[in-house]
Amino acid sequence: MRKYYSILIIITAIFIDFFAYGQTKKGLNELNMSANFIGSSGSGNSGSVFQLGIAYGNYTTQKLEFGINFSLLIFDNSKSGNGGLFFEYHFPRCDSSTIVPFFGGQIGSMFGDNSVNMLGFGFFNGVKFFLSKNSAMSIQPFYMYYKKRSSTRSQYGILSGISIFF
Repeated sequence: MRKYYSILIIITAIFIDFFAYGQTKKGLNELNMSANFIGSSGSGNSGSVFQLGIAYGNYTTQKLEFGINFSLLIFDNSKSGNGGLFFEYHFPRCDSSTIVPFFGGQIGSMFGDNSVNMLGFGFFNGVKFFLSKNSAMSIQPFYMYYKKRSSTRSQYGILSGISIFF
């Protein structure tokens, strides 16, 4: 049975490489949706957090994207959120790259039950796998640090999401 999964993965990769192409270009808009379990630690409690996120970005050049993001965080019985601004720098191999690595940074605020409007900053990197001209899957390891007076919180993990380009 595993043999068939391997063959399916190889055929899918070849199909994506021949028929998909990335269109990272100036003026392009990206809408990304993600749902993940991430790690969180800080003053008071630590553990796994369910994160549901959405982000919107605009490519100011073929390689540079600026945008906003918002996430709903569910930890035990409490809910909080975070939102902010981000930038991404992309490394397309050519104008029709199907796999596009990137890195970026973000600033934002965490608010809600246990967060007391903490300000934070973070960084991330990742890869976008274009499935078609207008869609991609992404994998993005990240780290975010929040602080307000003596209270701190860190979030870390790997986000995976789906993007629509228009």
